[in-house]
Amino acid sequence: MNQRTLATSIFAKGKVGGLKDEVLFSLNPAPVNNGVTIRRTDISPHYEFQVGETVDTDDFDSLSLRNLVATLHAVGVDNVIIDVFGATLPPMCGAAKTYIFLIESAGIVEQSHKREYFEIIEELSLEQDKTRIRLLPSDNLRITCFSKQDIKPENRSAAYQIVEISQSLFRSQLCRARQLNVLQKALNQKNLTAHQVEQLQREVRSRCLLDLLGILAMLGAPLKAHYIGFNVDQRVSCLLVDLLTSSQLSVRYPVSLQKTFVDITNLGVKTSKREQAAV
Repeated sequence: MNQRTLATSIFAKGKVGGLKDEVLFSLNPAPVNNGVTIRRTDISPHYEFQVGETVDTDDFDSLSLRNLVATLHAVGVDNVIIDVFGATLPPMCGAAKTYIFLIESAGIVEQSHKREYFEIIEELSLEQDKTRIRLLPSDNLRITCFSKQDIKPENRSAAYQIVEISQSLFRSQLCRARQLNVLQKALNQKNLTAHQVEQLQREVRSRCLLDLLGILAMLGAPLKAHYIGFNVDQRVSCLLVDLLTSSQLSVRYPVSLQKTFVDITNLGVKTSKREQAAV
């Protein structure tokens, strides 16, 4: 499959908590092997960085990019330039469905080069505190997580099990999932029927999965791996992304991510390969 970009630019704006004015941003076409580039256009000279690079939080809130970049990967857009008139991207109601609408409105075009992936080529594992993550080679992204029986939005443990990530799954379920704090309030309501509770818990599982995809998307390219996790939380998943951008590991990197790798020696994580103790 070839790389893809947007057919044309599209503009949008949204509210950001604590700011009086709405933040304007645009999604723009980009050349092959560009990856996802973010430019702050409210300052001169513009501040620019690539998704997959370490970003100073004083310059831009990279956390605000997760849903958008996960959506780009899910619908198969490889190269895009995101212009933001501010230091953060508006949350757009917290769901990813707004981004799908924007991308479809701009249109998608195929480019001349083959798509590149962040590919696991040898078994890797990570362990910290009570969290264990194992990565196996795979032809696509699969996620298997084991969690506690008690599913609550504030519990960052993954609330889902074996899932093969596909565009249809993202469009039909994941992109519609609301933020966990919203779901927490909904679950705290009295007189909920068993059916309503089941629906909310299903949405919690979708949101947990969307949040994990958002973290993995910050690698800067679609991930090919079978991700197996136990008691996974967002903090450790972020450490995993730092691990995967280390040149010490058995990973095949896309052309757009040939850069200075993150030093993980002081992150306090345990890593192992196939011959060592598996998770």
